[in-house]
Amino acid sequence: MYVLVSHPTGEGYMGLLTSKPQLLEPSDVYLCAAAEVYFGPEHVIDIDQPPEDFVRVMFSEPPTRTWPYYRG
Repeated sequence: MYVLVSHPTGEGYMGLLTSKPQLLEPSDVYLCAAAEVYFGPEHVIDIDQPPEDFVRVMFSEPPTRTWPYYRG
């Protein structure tokens, strides 16, 4: 799964999922496209720079789901 990082949190990062998990129905679980997620550096496999237009579109709307456990 791919995540656009919105900001560092001190011990990890907050970001938005850029796609929906293939085997999960969005109505049944938290994870879906544009859901806000928290993750640590141990979860990062690779880093890339997406096109600016894509980043602008992803962050132009509020997350489809807001991470309930982090308020930083």
